[in-house]
Amino acid sequence: MAGLWDVSIKEDGTRVETCLVITVKANKVMDVIDGTDTKTAGTHDGRMPAILTRAAQEAWRYGSPAEPAACLKPYHDGLTIAHRG
Repeated sequence: MAGLWDVSIKEDGTRVETCLVITVKANKVMDVIDGTDTKTAGTHDGRMPAILTRAAQEAWRYGSPAEPAACLKPYHDGLTIAHRG
């Protein structure tokens, strides 16, 4: 998944670690879960985590500033497996 992580030090010396998961527009698999199941409708809000292919992982970590943004797209429908809990 695509995300960001950072460590900062507050004025009092306290170490603060923060992270976030980047989301993108839901692909068809996740959109179906969001839109048709009345128990979960609205929980994904049309979004899903940005899942990176192995090739995209390299661009995300080591690419030029423009390369990571190009990686942020819905994951391939045919490779997505969803489980209802």
